[in-house]
Amino acid sequence: MGARRMLRSAAAMVAAVGTKVSSLRSRRPSHATVVAYGALFVALGGTALATTQGFVLGTTNRVNAASAVTNVKADTTQNPITSPLLTLENLTTGTGATALALNVASGKPPFTTNSATRVTNLDADKLDGFDSSAFARFARIVLVRAGGSATANGTALRSALAGISAASSSNPYMIKVEPGVYDLGATPLQMKPNVDIEGSGIDATTLTGAVASNGTA
Repeated sequence: MGARRMLRSAAAMVAAVGTKVSSLRSRRPSHATVVAYGALFVALGGTALATTQGFVLGTTNRVNAASAVTNVKADTTQNPITSPLLTLENLTTGTGATALALNVASGKPPFTTNSATRVTNLDADKLDGFDSSAFARFARIVLVRAGGSATANGTALRSALAGISAASSSNPYMIKVEPGVYDLGATPLQMKPNVDIEGSGIDATTLTGAVASNGTA
């Protein structure tokens, strides 16, 4: 009798262990659960693991370290990529639909470069919309700055024009007027031959005063 009881007890223990093993196997976590646990682990792990996260399109990616894209391999050799390394395209015609926005702190440049090569169609290639070659036709350029009241600025502009006496077809002048308001009063500003005057853009340079019938200001 004692031997039979021991055999039954042992059999019961084996059955119980088998049931628990089977239960554990049936509760194997799914792939989605593993991914979710992994994401939770990264989230709770602090910033040390934040830099290993993938870049997700269509959302804000918050990082704690800089990123770089390069065609240089670990052994310093290069992958032969003959097209732009990064292309951003936005063909939407709505307001503000640009391909790139660069936001920086006040006083900081939006980007840096190690190249001195001129970039075609880049605004920095031009001054107030003119290429440097456009200024070659002027022998002299006189700069007028707005440093006081509108009336004082107008007087400075008049003085700059009055000080030009050697302008000719072979020695043309240009008066470049910087941003500001220039009040010329009631006396027309009579331009001189071979002297051009140019402001700094719409709503940047404003000339006020009387307008005569001959078109002078």
